[in-house]
Amino acid sequence: MSKNILIVAYYWPPASGPGVQRWLKMAKYLHQEGCNITVICSKDGSYPAIDEQLGAEIHSDWTVHRCKSFEPISLFNRLMGRETKKSVVGMDNSSTESGWWKRLVTKTGLYLRANVFIPDARRAWVWTARPKLAGLLKTSSYDAVITTGPPQSCHLIALSLRKKSKFLWIADLRDPWTSAYYNHSLNKSPRSQRIDLALESDVIGTADLVTVVSPAMQEEFLDRNANTKIIFNGYDHADFDSVAPAVSTDKFIMSYIGTIKNLEIQEQLWQVINELRSEDQIFKEKFRLEFTGNVSGAVKQSLKDAGLETITTYHGFADHRIAIDRMMSSDALLFIIANLPGSQKVVTGKIFEYMASETPIFGIGPKDGGAEYVLRESGHPGLFDYEDTVNMKIALQKLVAEKFQQKKSRYLCASTPERYSRQNMARQLLKLIKSH
Repeated sequence: MSKNILIVAYYWPPASGPGVQRWLKMAKYLHQEGCNITVICSKDGSYPAIDEQLGAEIHSDWTVHRCKSFEPISLFNRLMGRETKKSVVGMDNSSTESGWWKRLVTKTGLYLRANVFIPDARRAWVWTARPKLAGLLKTSSYDAVITTGPPQSCHLIALSLRKKSKFLWIADLRDPWTSAYYNHSLNKSPRSQRIDLALESDVIGTADLVTVVSPAMQEEFLDRNANTKIIFNGYDHADFDSVAPAVSTDKFIMSYIGTIKNLEIQEQLWQVINELRSEDQIFKEKFRLEFTGNVSGAVKQSLKDAGLETITTYHGFADHRIAIDRMMSSDALLFIIANLPGSQKVVTGKIFEYMASETPIFGIGPKDGGAEYVLRESGHPGLFDYEDTVNMKIALQKLVAEKFQQKKSRYLCASTPERYSRQNMARQLLKLIKSH
């Protein structure tokens, strides 16, 4: 018997990013398993990027309800002279803005984000999405209602309704909530921290099932909900099967694909690159850095200050198809997890697509985290510690040398276990739904 699944997700095509990919792909494979899909999402929301091509993956049999929302980010962007509907990259550091006005606006915006819009700046979307969910629950029967965050305010849409009526509620957390590493850049008052933690505990404790993306997140929530399960992000075979990449033979291209923020600046790596350029003539002539996606001004400035501007190319945002092509056509992929408390809980969707590309992964992050676990399980030697410049240097020099010595090598490559496929993730979720 087919299952009726209702997904509540702020980010949905034409929005782009890993949060969109997780549930767009989940809906795709749940539908292939015979489920009926209904979605509540934002209408003309504030998104980091737009990918119009993703709309082609929304099946005509799915029902999608779009709800408008007041967006404080739009006001912030007007004051900063930016596109009004675009989320901010690198708003985590007001000191990087030029001019006293922009620094003041950024500092004020951060304060309001931390202490007024709790748990996040999408809180106002609850006002329109909750009535829509309430109406659908009155007129239709669903085997599962799934809310996904960030934004974590998405879970508040179902919270009050679940306390009044019976339906299977799954709260999906793609990032930690109060313990998220980026919260360290927000100047939250003790009162705001208490409110945020109370909301988190209420959601975790009320949901029938909590799904998370890493073992560390599961451990964090198990004492508040014994039904906390891991559903990893994954990769979709179909995204890679049709790509025929053209790898450069003249240069060695290390690419970073996706958004990179101020907190992810890696000055130790910039130092390693500079040392190799001064010591190794082939490295100096051949090595290039390329970024595809939104790059914060502070990251660009750090590369300029390090003297790497002339070997760095910024392609800007690209749709998902082009991003996949660049993953597969690069010589190495740069993967970074910010060096902050709680970062060991992060297992991004990017790492699975990096693995599926079969391109060497040059990763920097916590050695005791979920990303390290996933890589090692897949045959990769793991991440470099943030201060391990000695081994970074050895590895990077080896990668470049092997390419121009025309050696076939799997160094720093990972396999792609079927257990991490999007299809398998959907089957795991459906099994959990059927068990309730």
